[in-house]
Amino acid sequence: MIRRLRRSAVIGLAALALASSDAVAGTELHDGANYFALSLDDTWTPVDVAGVTDGPIAGFRHADSGAVLAVSRVDVANPAAWRGDKRFFREVEDGVAATTPGYKRLRSKRRSIDDVPVLDLVFSRDGAAGIETTALRIVFFRTFSLSWAVSAQSAVWKQHEHALTAAAAGLIPER
Repeated sequence: MIRRLRRSAVIGLAALALASSDAVAGTELHDGANYFALSLDDTWTPVDVAGVTDGPIAGFRHADSGAVLAVSRVDVANPAAWRGDKRFFREVEDGVAATTPGYKRLRSKRRSIDDVPVLDLVFSRDGAAGIETTALRIVFFRTFSLSWAVSAQSAVWKQHEHALTAAAAGLIPER
């Protein structure tokens, strides 16, 4: 499960880094099929991800920073998350760390949003053009997980940290 979830997030970010879109900026999205809501200001532009195999279900690019945001889904049961098993959340983070070159945790927080277990991670990693900072939120529904990741070059992240972390936190589960 952890590898599939992480693979999905990585594929999503890579696909978005290569994609572009002429879509209208600013988004209010309620995805009933995948149970999430998303509200982004007009500095975020939707990216067409329809043709990306095993890619994200939604994607966006931040105009001011060049950051990308990818929303991915993995169908997997999460009973340990719903039991509040601390070991499960450590194993998820360990899986992210093991599959992310140069992983260095900056922040980690377990929480519940509308009674749905959530893990928020902020970490630095080795990117193609240098060190990147990524905010990753994983929402553990009973029969599937959603992940959304916002990633940018670390120097750019520092300049736009408020907007980028707000985007990651602005994605919430809906049941």
